[in-house]
Amino acid sequence: MHIATTPRLALRHFEATNTDRDFIFELLNSPSWLQFIGNRAVETPAKAGIYLQTNLIDSYTTKGFGLYAVVHQSEKKLIGMAGFVKREALPSVDVGFAFLAAYEGKGYALEATQAALHYGKTTLGLEKIYAVINHDNQKSINLITKVGFVPSSSIQIIVGEVPVLVFENDAHN
Repeated sequence: MHIATTPRLALRHFEATNTDRDFIFELLNSPSWLQFIGNRAVETPAKAGIYLQTNLIDSYTTKGFGLYAVVHQSEKKLIGMAGFVKREALPSVDVGFAFLAAYEGKGYALEATQAALHYGKTTLGLEKIYAVINHDNQKSINLITKVGFVPSSSIQIIVGEVPVLVFENDAHN
């Protein structure tokens, strides 16, 4: 199911397919994911399939939203993810995004994040949206401020891990 399209990209629900599973395995083991998001212990394609189902696909039914597969329209290839996560540490959802290294620095993350935010506000009715970003991830900080988010605080999402920056936006931005 497509939730948004742009001139170059389509955002859709993740599906329980080998293609989506293999993409998740590659993305979650990429250097930038491991550096800025963290190790999710997805060491095999089988574990990627479990992660895909329990962390991505199930979210659409249990929460009504989630992280969406970003497909490059002309290449017909999965290149990243963008969408929403609800963390207990925040009063509302936060927007997130991650892309394979070959597709970084080409505006895809900005395009996908703008499409996800539009969908979140117009279709899901989200009024307050946050972003949670590692202090060292300057590319993501630049992107999130470009789409109208402002820094608001710093919190520790996972006990024992380094605090992250929290940015916020509302439906009027």
